[in-house]
Amino acid sequence: MSGNSSGKGRVLSGKDSVLSNIDTASTNKDTVSTSKDSVLRGNVRALSGKESVLFVCTTLSSFVKGDIEILQGRYRVKVLQVPPGSRFKQFFSILREFLHLLFKIKRYRFVYIWFADYHSFLPVLFCRILNKPSYVVAGGYDVCRIKKVGYGSFVNPVRGFMTKYSFAHCTRCLCVSAHVERVVRAIAPTAKTTVIYNAISRIFTSENTDNPHQEHSGKYFESIFETISEKSSITPSRHSQEKSGVLCVASASSYQGIYIKGIDRYIEAARQNPDLSFTLVGCGREVLENILEKKVLKNLLEKKENSGRQLPGNLILYSRLEQKDLKELYLRSKVYCQLSRSESFGVAMAEAMYFNCIPVYTSAGGLKEVAGEYGFMVSGNDPDEISTAIKRAHSTTEISDSRERIGRLFTYIQRAEKINDEDFVIGL
Repeated sequence: MSGNSSGKGRVLSGKDSVLSNIDTASTNKDTVSTSKDSVLRGNVRALSGKESVLFVCTTLSSFVKGDIEILQGRYRVKVLQVPPGSRFKQFFSILREFLHLLFKIKRYRFVYIWFADYHSFLPVLFCRILNKPSYVVAGGYDVCRIKKVGYGSFVNPVRGFMTKYSFAHCTRCLCVSAHVERVVRAIAPTAKTTVIYNAISRIFTSENTDNPHQEHSGKYFESIFETISEKSSITPSRHSQEKSGVLCVASASSYQGIYIKGIDRYIEAARQNPDLSFTLVGCGREVLENILEKKVLKNLLEKKENSGRQLPGNLILYSRLEQKDLKELYLRSKVYCQLSRSESFGVAMAEAMYFNCIPVYTSAGGLKEVAGEYGFMVSGNDPDEISTAIKRAHSTTEISDSRERIGRLFTYIQRAEKINDEDFVIGL
Protein backbone atom coordinates (compact mmCIF):
# COMPACT_ATOMS: atom_id res chain seq x y z
CA MET A 1 0.00 0.00 0.00
CA SER A 2 2.91 2.34 0.27
CA GLY A 3 5.51 3.65 -2.08
CA ASN A 4 9.11 4.61 -1.45
CA SER A 5 8.77 3.25 2.04
CA SER A 6 11.49 1.54 3.99
CA GLY A 7 9.11 -0.72 5.90
CA LYS A 8 5.91 -0.90 7.87
CA GLY A 9 7.51 -0.25 11.23
CA ARG A 10 5.82 -0.96 14.51
CA VAL A 11 2.41 0.23 15.53
CA LEU A 12 2.12 1.79 18.95
CA SER A 13 0.06 -0.86 20.63
CA GLY A 14 -1.15 0.81 23.78
CA LYS A 15 -0.61 2.34 27.10
CA ASP A 16 1.99 -0.28 28.08
CA SER A 17 4.20 0.51 25.10
CA VAL A 18 4.27 4.18 26.09
CA LEU A 19 4.88 3.52 29.77
CA SER A 20 7.67 1.10 28.99
CA ASN A 21 9.65 3.96 27.47
CA ILE A 22 9.17 6.54 30.21
CA ASP A 23 12.06 5.30 32.32
CA THR A 24 14.31 5.21 29.30
CA ALA A 25 13.31 8.76 28.44
CA SER A 26 13.84 10.12 31.92
CA THR A 27 17.25 8.51 32.34
CA ASN A 28 18.46 9.76 28.98
CA LYS A 29 17.19 13.32 29.08
CA ASP A 30 20.48 14.76 27.95
CA THR A 31 20.70 12.21 25.17
CA VAL A 32 17.24 13.22 23.97
CA SER A 33 18.38 16.77 23.45
CA THR A 34 21.69 15.88 21.81
CA SER A 35 21.28 12.60 19.97
CA LYS A 36 19.04 12.56 16.93
CA ASP A 37 18.95 8.77 16.73
CA SER A 38 17.84 8.50 20.35
CA VAL A 39 15.05 10.99 19.80
CA LEU A 40 13.85 9.40 16.60
CA ARG A 41 14.08 5.77 17.66
CA GLY A 42 13.18 5.65 21.30
CA ASN A 43 12.46 8.50 23.62
CA VAL A 44 10.27 10.51 21.28
CA ARG A 45 7.40 8.09 21.81
CA ALA A 46 7.49 8.64 25.56
CA LEU A 47 7.91 12.39 25.39
CA SER A 48 5.63 13.01 22.42
CA GLY A 49 2.62 13.53 24.64
CA LYS A 50 4.31 16.73 25.83
CA GLU A 51 5.33 17.92 22.39
CA SER A 52 3.39 20.18 20.06
CA VAL A 53 2.62 19.74 16.38
CA LEU A 54 1.19 22.21 13.90
CA PHE A 55 -1.89 21.16 11.94
CA VAL A 56 -2.57 23.27 8.82
CA CYS A 57 -5.85 23.09 6.88
CA THR A 58 -8.25 25.23 4.89
CA THR A 59 -11.54 23.93 6.32
CA LEU A 60 -12.49 21.80 9.32
CA SER A 61 -14.33 19.01 7.54
CA SER A 62 -15.21 15.79 9.35
CA PHE A 63 -12.20 13.87 8.05
CA VAL A 64 -9.86 16.76 8.93
CA LYS A 65 -11.25 16.78 12.47
CA GLY A 66 -10.72 13.03 12.62
CA ASP A 67 -7.00 13.40 11.97
CA ILE A 68 -6.77 16.16 14.56
CA GLU A 69 -8.24 13.82 17.16
CA ILE A 70 -5.86 11.04 16.17
CA LEU A 71 -2.84 13.30 16.63
CA GLN A 72 -4.22 14.66 19.91
CA GLY A 73 -3.79 11.18 21.35
CA ARG A 74 -0.02 11.79 21.37
CA TYR A 75 0.58 15.51 20.91
CA ARG A 76 -0.65 18.98 21.74
CA VAL A 77 -2.12 20.02 18.39
CA LYS A 78 -2.17 23.63 17.27
CA VAL A 79 -4.65 24.08 14.40
CA LEU A 80 -3.79 26.83 11.92
CA GLN A 81 -6.66 27.34 9.51
CA VAL A 82 -5.99 29.14 6.22
CA PRO A 83 -9.52 29.50 4.86
CA PRO A 84 -10.34 30.00 1.17
CA GLY A 85 -11.96 33.20 0.03
CA SER A 86 -11.36 36.25 -2.10
CA ARG A 87 -7.83 37.17 -3.11
CA PHE A 88 -7.83 39.89 -0.48
CA LYS A 89 -8.82 37.47 2.29
CA GLN A 90 -6.40 34.83 1.07
CA PHE A 91 -3.54 37.33 1.11
CA PHE A 92 -4.09 38.11 4.77
CA SER A 93 -4.62 34.43 5.61
CA ILE A 94 -1.27 33.56 4.05
CA LEU A 95 0.37 36.55 5.74
CA ARG A 96 -0.95 35.34 9.08
CA GLU A 97 0.37 31.86 8.30
CA PHE A 98 3.79 33.28 7.37
CA LEU A 99 4.08 35.23 10.62
CA HIS A 100 3.05 32.20 12.67
CA LEU A 101 5.65 30.05 10.96
CA LEU A 102 8.32 32.71 11.26
CA PHE A 103 7.98 33.13 15.02
CA LYS A 104 6.62 29.81 16.25
CA ILE A 105 7.57 26.90 13.97
CA LYS A 106 10.58 25.98 16.09
CA ARG A 107 8.30 24.86 18.91
CA TYR A 108 6.62 22.16 16.81
CA ARG A 109 7.74 18.54 16.47
CA PHE A 110 6.41 18.41 12.90
CA VAL A 111 3.79 19.99 10.62
CA TYR A 112 0.78 18.06 9.33
CA ILE A 113 -1.10 19.57 6.38
CA TRP A 114 -4.42 18.55 4.84
CA PHE A 115 -4.25 18.99 1.03
CA ALA A 116 -1.47 20.58 -1.00
CA ASP A 117 -2.15 24.07 -2.32
CA TYR A 118 -1.35 27.69 -1.52
CA HIS A 119 -1.62 26.96 2.22
CA SER A 120 0.92 24.09 2.16
CA PHE A 121 3.75 25.86 0.36
CA LEU A 122 5.09 27.96 3.24
CA PRO A 123 4.90 25.21 5.91
CA VAL A 124 6.78 22.77 3.67
CA LEU A 125 9.34 25.44 2.78
CA PHE A 126 9.95 26.40 6.43
CA CYS A 127 10.22 22.74 7.43
CA ARG A 128 12.71 22.08 4.68
CA ILE A 129 14.88 25.03 5.78
CA LEU A 130 14.77 24.00 9.44
CA ASN A 131 15.04 20.26 8.77
CA LYS A 132 11.68 19.52 10.39
CA PRO A 133 9.31 16.76 9.23
CA SER A 134 6.27 17.84 7.23
CA TYR A 135 3.41 15.60 6.12
CA VAL A 136 0.89 16.45 3.41
CA VAL A 137 -2.41 14.57 3.09
CA ALA A 138 -3.16 14.37 -0.64
CA GLY A 139 -6.61 13.53 -1.85
CA GLY A 140 -8.88 16.11 -3.42
CA TYR A 141 -8.63 19.18 -5.58
CA ASP A 142 -4.84 19.06 -5.16
CA VAL A 143 -4.63 16.15 -7.62
CA CYS A 144 -7.19 17.46 -10.13
CA ARG A 145 -7.44 19.79 -13.08
CA ILE A 146 -10.88 20.17 -14.65
CA LYS A 147 -10.74 23.35 -16.68
CA LYS A 148 -14.40 23.25 -17.68
CA VAL A 149 -15.48 24.24 -14.19
CA GLY A 150 -12.21 25.68 -12.87
CA TYR A 151 -11.68 22.83 -10.40
CA GLY A 152 -8.32 21.79 -9.02
CA SER A 153 -5.07 23.33 -7.85
CA PHE A 154 -3.50 22.93 -11.29
CA VAL A 155 -6.07 25.13 -13.01
CA ASN A 156 -4.02 28.04 -11.66
CA PRO A 157 -0.29 27.92 -12.56
CA VAL A 158 0.82 29.53 -9.29
CA ARG A 159 -1.24 27.19 -7.15
CA GLY A 160 -0.07 24.31 -9.31
CA PHE A 161 3.56 25.22 -8.61
CA MET A 162 2.89 25.43 -4.86
CA THR A 163 1.13 22.06 -4.93
CA LYS A 164 3.91 20.36 -6.85
CA TYR A 165 6.55 21.86 -4.55
CA SER A 166 4.66 20.61 -1.51
CA PHE A 167 4.43 17.07 -2.90
CA ALA A 168 8.09 17.01 -3.92
CA HIS A 169 9.61 18.43 -0.74
CA CYS A 170 7.44 17.32 2.17
CA THR A 171 8.74 14.44 4.28
CA ARG A 172 5.92 12.21 3.06
CA CYS A 173 2.68 12.50 1.10
CA LEU A 174 -0.13 10.60 2.79
CA CYS A 175 -2.42 9.59 -0.08
CA VAL A 176 -6.06 8.71 0.62
CA SER A 177 -6.09 6.09 -2.15
CA ALA A 178 -3.75 4.26 -4.50
CA HIS A 179 -5.23 6.33 -7.32
CA VAL A 180 -4.11 9.51 -5.58
CA GLU A 181 -0.67 8.03 -5.01
CA ARG A 182 -0.28 7.37 -8.74
CA VAL A 183 -1.29 10.94 -9.55
CA VAL A 184 1.10 12.40 -6.96
CA ARG A 185 3.97 10.38 -8.39
CA ALA A 186 3.10 11.57 -11.89
CA ILE A 187 3.09 15.18 -10.68
CA ALA A 188 6.22 14.90 -8.53
CA PRO A 189 8.24 11.76 -9.34
CA THR A 190 10.59 12.32 -6.38
CA ALA A 191 7.77 12.49 -3.84
CA LYS A 192 7.79 9.99 -0.99
CA THR A 193 4.31 8.53 -0.72
CA THR A 194 2.28 6.26 1.51
CA VAL A 195 -1.34 5.21 1.07
CA ILE A 196 -3.41 5.76 4.21
CA TYR A 197 -7.04 5.29 3.29
CA ASN A 198 -9.64 7.75 4.43
CA ALA A 199 -12.13 6.56 7.04
CA ILE A 200 -15.87 6.48 7.55
CA SER A 201 -17.43 8.46 10.39
CA ARG A 202 -16.97 6.92 13.82
CA ILE A 203 -20.59 7.77 14.57
CA PHE A 204 -21.54 4.86 12.30
CA THR A 205 -19.27 2.34 14.02
CA SER A 206 -18.58 1.00 17.51
CA GLU A 207 -14.86 0.51 17.11
CA ASN A 208 -14.11 0.06 20.80
CA THR A 209 -16.47 -2.87 21.20
CA ASP A 210 -16.59 -4.96 18.08
CA ASN A 211 -13.81 -3.95 15.72
CA PRO A 212 -11.80 -7.05 14.78
CA HIS A 213 -8.58 -5.04 14.76
CA GLN A 214 -8.92 -3.56 18.24
CA GLU A 215 -6.42 -6.01 19.65
CA HIS A 216 -3.77 -4.25 17.58
CA SER A 217 -4.65 -0.80 18.86
CA GLY A 218 -4.94 -1.54 22.58
CA LYS A 219 -5.84 0.83 25.37
CA TYR A 220 -3.89 3.65 23.76
CA PHE A 221 -6.69 4.32 21.31
CA GLU A 222 -9.48 4.15 23.87
CA SER A 223 -9.05 7.82 24.68
CA ILE A 224 -9.28 8.66 20.97
CA PHE A 225 -12.16 6.41 20.05
CA GLU A 226 -14.70 6.86 22.81
CA THR A 227 -18.03 5.69 21.52
CA ILE A 228 -19.95 8.73 20.28
CA SER A 229 -23.28 7.01 20.04
CA GLU A 230 -24.63 3.70 21.19
CA LYS A 231 -24.51 0.94 18.64
CA SER A 232 -27.76 0.77 16.75
CA SER A 233 -30.01 -2.11 17.67
CA ILE A 234 -30.84 -2.39 13.98
CA THR A 235 -28.43 -4.68 12.16
CA PRO A 236 -27.91 -3.60 8.54
CA SER A 237 -29.94 -6.15 6.63
CA ARG A 238 -28.70 -8.20 3.70
CA HIS A 239 -32.25 -8.96 2.56
CA SER A 240 -33.51 -6.80 -0.28
CA GLN A 241 -37.14 -6.65 0.86
CA GLU A 242 -36.10 -4.71 3.97
CA LYS A 243 -34.28 -2.00 2.00
CA SER A 244 -35.57 0.14 -0.86
CA GLY A 245 -34.90 3.35 -2.72
CA VAL A 246 -31.82 5.06 -4.14
CA LEU A 247 -29.53 7.41 -2.21
CA CYS A 248 -26.75 9.86 -3.01
CA VAL A 249 -24.83 11.97 -0.47
CA ALA A 250 -22.89 14.80 -2.07
CA SER A 251 -22.29 18.25 -0.64
CA ALA A 252 -22.61 20.86 -3.40
CA SER A 253 -23.71 24.47 -3.47
CA SER A 254 -22.45 25.57 -6.89
CA TYR A 255 -22.32 24.40 -10.47
CA GLN A 256 -18.73 23.33 -9.90
CA GLY A 257 -19.71 21.03 -7.04
CA ILE A 258 -22.74 19.68 -8.89
CA TYR A 259 -20.64 18.90 -11.96
CA ILE A 260 -17.79 17.26 -10.01
CA LYS A 261 -20.13 15.11 -7.93
CA GLY A 262 -22.24 14.11 -10.94
CA ILE A 263 -25.47 15.37 -9.41
CA ASP A 264 -26.80 16.22 -12.88
CA ARG A 265 -26.34 12.52 -13.77
CA TYR A 266 -28.18 11.50 -10.63
CA ILE A 267 -31.12 13.80 -11.38
CA GLU A 268 -31.40 12.38 -14.88
CA ALA A 269 -31.35 8.85 -13.43
CA ALA A 270 -34.26 9.81 -11.17
CA ARG A 271 -36.12 11.19 -14.17
CA GLN A 272 -35.63 7.93 -16.08
CA ASN A 273 -36.86 5.81 -13.17
CA PRO A 274 -40.09 7.43 -11.94
CA ASP A 275 -41.15 4.23 -10.15
CA LEU A 276 -38.19 4.43 -7.75
CA SER A 277 -37.62 6.85 -4.90
CA PHE A 278 -34.40 8.87 -5.16
CA THR A 279 -32.92 10.83 -2.25
CA LEU A 280 -30.17 13.44 -2.48
CA VAL A 281 -28.43 14.72 0.67
CA GLY A 282 -26.16 17.75 0.58
CA CYS A 283 -27.81 19.89 -2.07
CA GLY A 284 -31.06 21.71 -1.38
CA ARG A 285 -33.93 22.34 -3.77
CA GLU A 286 -33.36 26.09 -3.86
CA VAL A 287 -29.75 25.66 -4.96
CA LEU A 288 -30.65 23.21 -7.72
CA GLU A 289 -33.58 25.25 -8.99
CA ASN A 290 -31.49 28.42 -9.09
CA ILE A 291 -28.86 26.67 -11.16
CA LEU A 292 -31.50 25.26 -13.47
CA GLU A 293 -33.02 28.72 -13.92
CA LYS A 294 -29.61 30.08 -14.88
CA LYS A 295 -29.30 27.32 -17.50
CA VAL A 296 -26.04 26.09 -16.07
CA LEU A 297 -26.78 22.38 -15.95
CA LYS A 298 -26.51 21.80 -19.68
CA ASN A 299 -26.76 18.04 -19.30
CA LEU A 300 -30.30 18.58 -18.03
CA LEU A 301 -31.42 21.55 -20.05
CA GLU A 302 -30.48 20.02 -23.40
CA LYS A 303 -32.72 16.98 -22.90
CA LYS A 304 -35.90 16.60 -24.93
CA GLU A 305 -39.39 17.70 -23.94
CA ASN A 306 -39.71 15.30 -21.02
CA SER A 307 -36.81 16.89 -19.14
CA GLY A 308 -37.31 20.62 -19.01
CA ARG A 309 -36.18 22.59 -16.01
CA GLN A 310 -38.31 20.92 -13.37
CA LEU A 311 -36.79 18.52 -10.91
CA PRO A 312 -38.38 15.04 -11.05
CA GLY A 313 -41.17 14.41 -8.58
CA ASN A 314 -39.57 11.23 -7.22
CA LEU A 315 -36.47 13.13 -6.04
CA ILE A 316 -36.33 13.92 -2.30
CA LEU A 317 -33.84 16.64 -1.35
CA TYR A 318 -32.09 17.45 1.93
CA SER A 319 -29.62 20.32 2.11
CA ARG A 320 -28.08 18.67 5.18
CA LEU A 321 -28.87 15.99 7.76
CA GLU A 322 -27.67 15.15 11.23
CA GLN A 323 -25.49 12.05 11.39
CA LYS A 324 -28.18 9.99 13.15
CA ASP A 325 -30.69 10.84 10.42
CA LEU A 326 -28.18 10.05 7.70
CA LYS A 327 -27.55 6.71 9.37
CA GLU A 328 -31.26 5.89 9.14
CA LEU A 329 -31.18 6.70 5.42
CA TYR A 330 -28.21 4.37 4.96
CA LEU A 331 -30.10 1.67 6.81
CA ARG A 332 -33.25 2.05 4.69
CA SER A 333 -31.74 2.61 1.25
CA LYS A 334 -31.00 -0.29 -1.04
CA VAL A 335 -28.88 1.42 -3.73
CA TYR A 336 -26.23 4.09 -3.30
CA CYS A 337 -25.12 6.16 -6.31
CA GLN A 338 -21.76 7.89 -6.65
CA LEU A 339 -21.71 9.24 -10.20
CA SER A 340 -18.78 11.61 -9.72
CA ARG A 341 -16.56 12.92 -12.47
CA SER A 342 -13.70 13.20 -9.98
CA GLU A 343 -13.45 11.38 -6.64
CA SER A 344 -10.23 10.70 -4.77
CA PHE A 345 -11.77 8.22 -2.35
CA GLY A 346 -15.54 8.27 -1.71
CA VAL A 347 -16.23 8.43 2.03
CA ALA A 348 -20.02 8.61 1.63
CA MET A 349 -20.05 5.53 -0.59
CA ALA A 350 -17.95 3.66 1.96
CA GLU A 351 -20.40 4.66 4.70
CA ALA A 352 -23.35 3.48 2.60
CA MET A 353 -21.61 0.16 1.91
CA TYR A 354 -21.01 -0.23 5.65
CA PHE A 355 -24.80 -0.47 5.88
CA ASN A 356 -24.91 -2.88 2.92
CA CYS A 357 -26.22 -0.47 0.31
CA ILE A 358 -25.42 -1.68 -3.20
CA PRO A 359 -23.11 0.86 -4.89
CA VAL A 360 -23.56 2.12 -8.43
CA TYR A 361 -20.47 4.16 -9.18
CA THR A 362 -18.26 5.55 -11.90
CA SER A 363 -14.67 4.61 -12.61
CA ALA A 364 -13.52 8.02 -11.37
CA GLY A 365 -10.53 8.11 -9.04
CA GLY A 366 -10.49 5.81 -6.05
CA LEU A 367 -14.12 4.63 -6.11
CA LYS A 368 -13.19 1.19 -7.42
CA GLU A 369 -10.78 0.76 -4.50
CA VAL A 370 -13.64 1.41 -2.10
CA ALA A 371 -16.20 -0.80 -3.86
CA GLY A 372 -13.94 -3.78 -4.49
CA GLU A 373 -16.02 -6.63 -5.90
CA TYR A 374 -19.35 -5.13 -4.86
CA GLY A 375 -21.90 -3.19 -6.87
CA PHE A 376 -22.03 -1.95 -10.44
CA MET A 377 -19.46 0.28 -12.12
CA VAL A 378 -20.59 2.53 -15.00
CA SER A 379 -18.80 4.91 -17.34
CA GLY A 380 -21.00 7.79 -16.22
CA ASN A 381 -21.45 9.29 -19.67
CA ASP A 382 -24.40 7.14 -20.75
CA PRO A 383 -27.68 7.87 -18.91
CA ASP A 384 -29.19 4.61 -20.14
CA GLU A 385 -26.25 2.63 -18.75
CA ILE A 386 -26.65 4.34 -15.37
CA SER A 387 -30.40 3.73 -15.34
CA THR A 388 -29.95 0.05 -16.20
CA ALA A 389 -27.35 -0.43 -13.45
CA ILE A 390 -29.64 1.17 -10.87
CA LYS A 391 -32.55 -1.07 -11.90
CA ARG A 392 -30.36 -4.17 -11.70
CA ALA A 393 -29.07 -3.19 -8.27
CA HIS A 394 -32.54 -2.42 -6.95
CA SER A 395 -33.97 -5.71 -8.23
CA THR A 396 -31.24 -7.79 -6.58
CA THR A 397 -32.83 -10.27 -4.16
CA GLU A 398 -29.77 -10.89 -1.96
CA ILE A 399 -27.32 -8.19 -0.96
CA SER A 400 -23.66 -9.09 -0.46
CA ASP A 401 -22.16 -8.22 2.90
CA SER A 402 -20.04 -5.21 1.98
CA ARG A 403 -20.07 -4.15 5.64
CA GLU A 404 -17.23 -6.57 6.41
CA ARG A 405 -14.99 -5.06 3.72
CA ILE A 406 -15.54 -1.48 4.88
CA GLY A 407 -15.08 -2.39 8.54
CA ARG A 408 -11.84 -4.18 7.72
CA LEU A 409 -10.26 -1.47 5.55
CA PHE A 410 -11.77 1.95 6.04
CA THR A 411 -12.35 2.75 9.73
CA TYR A 412 -10.52 5.22 11.94
CA ILE A 413 -8.82 2.40 13.79
CA GLN A 414 -6.99 1.47 10.59
CA ARG A 415 -6.20 5.09 9.77
CA ALA A 416 -4.96 5.84 13.29
CA GLU A 417 -2.73 2.78 13.35
CA LYS A 418 -1.00 3.87 10.16
CA ILE A 419 -0.65 7.49 11.22
CA ASN A 420 0.82 6.39 14.55
CA ASP A 421 3.11 3.86 12.92
CA GLU A 422 6.61 4.44 14.30
CA ASP A 423 8.23 4.76 10.88
CA PHE A 424 5.66 7.37 9.88
CA VAL A 425 6.19 9.46 13.01
CA ILE A 426 9.93 9.65 12.55
CA GLY A 427 9.57 10.31 8.84
CA LEU A 428 11.72 7.55 7.41
